[in-house]
Amino acid sequence: MLPFEKRYQESIDSGTLCGVALSAESRNGHFKYRNALGFRSLRAGKSDLPMQLDTILWIASCTKLMTMISALQCVERGLVGLDDDVSLILPEVDKYGVLTGFDESTGEPTLVPKRSIITLR
Repeated sequence: MLPFEKRYQESIDSGTLCGVALSAESRNGHFKYRNALGFRSLRAGKSDLPMQLDTILWIASCTKLMTMISALQCVERGLVGLDDDVSLILPEVDKYGVLTGFDESTGEPTLVPKRSIITLR
């Protein structure tokens, strides 16, 4: 077991984590690492299912991180610039405007037209 894997295993053993799927690869593909440790769940009756590399997980708010990584990869590849108007790619940005809050009585979103272009920056 690699040193960093031991740290994950310690967290699994203490109950801080139930399981992890780890993956890393160099840009040129010469280095590839993949491993799964622990279990899919801490729930009774489900805690004996081992974590696999292809286990489907509920990621909830983690999608923000993955979206930003994807966007920055597009910047890195020259597909879009940090200061480009994102409405050229996402026309919905112009359609809906900027969210400023929610109406207290109806719960409906309060939107205002954008005053300048919206960029990734």
